Amino acid sequence: GNAITQAFYAEKILPQHIKEIQALEAHYSYRFRLQEDRDPSHGNRSSNNPCAKLKTAAGLLILVHPPQSLDLNPIELCWQIIKQRLRGKQ
Repeated sequence: GNAITQAFYAEKILPQHIKEIQALEAHYSYRFRLQEDRDPSHGNRSSNNPCAKLKTAAGLLILVHPPQSLDLNPIELCWQIIKQRLRGKQ
């Protein structure tokens, strides 16, 4: 299950990413993209939520890809293995 709520992402995580991206863009004079999967906490399903509003206000470019995509996000394979091992210990 998803342990991060959209409110937590909007209040605690996203503002830090925005600051870092803006600093990188200012330093390198280059547009960077925030990469997110389609986890509901990222607020990509509508434009009327705190996450979407923060990203729009900051003018972020977003690179969105499917959730748990092994081809585009190899770490997902590790999560699958960890979940299987944790289930085995129950």
